Amino acid sequence: MSVIKMAPQQSHHFSALDGLRGLAALSVVIYHLNGYGHGYLAVDFFFILSGFVIAFSYEKKLVAGSMNFISFLQRRLIRLYPLVFISMLLGSLGYYIISFYQPDKIAFQGECINTAILGFLLIPVLYQVHIGELNNLYPFNGPLWSLFFELFFNAAYALTVRYLTLRILIILFCISASALICPIIKHHGLEFGFNPKDFGWGFFRAATPLTLGVIIFRLDQNKLLPTFSCPVYVLGLALSLILVTPALGNRVDIIFGPLCSLVLFPIIVMACINVKPIGRTLKLCRLSGDLSYPLYVLHRPVVRIFMHTATTDAVTIRPWYYTSIAVILCVLSSYIALKIYDEPLRKFLSRQLIAQ
Repeated sequence: MSVIKMAPQQSHHFSALDGLRGLAALSVVIYHLNGYGHGYLAVDFFFILSGFVIAFSYEKKLVAGSMNFISFLQRRLIRLYPLVFISMLLGSLGYYIISFYQPDKIAFQGECINTAILGFLLIPVLYQVHIGELNNLYPFNGPLWSLFFELFFNAAYALTVRYLTLRILIILFCISASALICPIIKHHGLEFGFNPKDFGWGFFRAATPLTLGVIIFRLDQNKLLPTFSCPVYVLGLALSLILVTPALGNRVDIIFGPLCSLVLFPIIVMACINVKPIGRTLKLCRLSGDLSYPLYVLHRPVVRIFMHTATTDAVTIRPWYYTSIAVILCVLSSYIALKIYDEPLRKFLSRQLIAQ
């Protein structure tokens, strides 16, 4: 997902996008809790944002040579890895502690250690495991699958950006989008890429919206985008309605997912480029953007620990209470992790990088 802090003079391009990014992250949490709607499509929205924001932030520096590949990769890792580490720590330790209450899981402690090591290194698990989130590339924290693909394509973009003309980007986008036809038909939509069995298709699911985000940036730079906009709350409502739309049936979802990823989401992003929130709306958008990444990457471990607590014999929580409390816990834990751990650590690491 797109997680970059912009300079104040550039923030007008991103404040509205920040607000929508937070809404998308919240929809992922709710989807994980009750499986309702199309919250999984928020990942495709994140990919479009990532392509746009990465190009806006780094393209000129990479093309001019003022930033090399290693420096780019260091900045991306500083931005992403601190929360990857703490989320894996929560996910692996939480599962290990919970396993003591489930004797049938103790036999897999060796597998638990191996899986945790791979997760800390952000290496996907491409074989069947018996622990954590089964059939997931990152059993201890499922959302890391999208970060793996984002970093992969960030690196590929940085290495090839000098050769990526707008025409080449459009060709790559068409090829990648065409490759999605088979898995979309097989899975009745875009909900794939996080499973070892369809790991390969994950590259195309990520590449298509990421490339689309870079294309939107290029069109914006060349003044080729239509200058349309609407209030940020209208765009937020539109995005929310898309993500909470209930399952429409296999035949309709085959069309609905690609329609959102390739048409509706890009329109929302292009509209956001021309929106400049002010006052309290601006502050709320920035807070939403700041919380989006920690909320996305931490919600699975937090929910797993809460789920274990909430389902013991001593605690009985009605479903709507459960969802509400879990969402509040996810937001609070994300805010605490952001302010106490992530921001201070990133500032320290950034100073060390500049001092080199």
